[in-house]
Amino acid sequence: MITANKGEWSELYALFKLLCDGELSAGDENLNKINNLIYPVIRILRQEHHHLFTYAPHKSEGIVEILRGEDVFQIPLQELRDITQFLLAELQKKQTASFTIPDVENFISRYQSNKIKAKSSAKSDIRIVIYDAKIGTMPELGFSIKSKLGKPSTLLNAGKTTNFIFERLCCTKIS
Repeated sequence: MITANKGEWSELYALFKLLCDGELSAGDENLNKINNLIYPVIRILRQEHHHLFTYAPHKSEGIVEILRGEDVFQIPLQELRDITQFLLAELQKKQTASFTIPDVENFISRYQSNKIKAKSSAKSDIRIVIYDAKIGTMPELGFSIKSKLGKPSTLLNAGKTTNFIFERLCCTKIS
């Protein structure tokens, strides 16, 4: 069973939501959506251990295609929408620090996934290839997912690889 906290489950929710929407909206410095700045999602890349998962939404066909190495899986878009709504409802009602969501775990196991979050050493949780019509390119952008569904997330995760020293300088007040 996968046991995780709201922030970790939220990484999976963000992936599912982006695939359902098939687009990435830009936002301003206050996290407000910029309505006229929307980018189609071409694919989302997510690393799990030694496997790279590539997710490609095909809204016109009503499916999401998932590649894991040589394996190809197709998930009906409506089924993904249903599990995405279910996951959000579960995240909103959970009160414990960490928990399991067996229905979601069963869903991701269908395409041989067994992780809901990126490695803590990874700089990005997911990478998204978008289409930028203004300049005619398809850049690959890395994103670190932070959730507001649980406790406030930290900007810096302290761990073995966190290595910095700071000094607090005090000044005397000059009259």
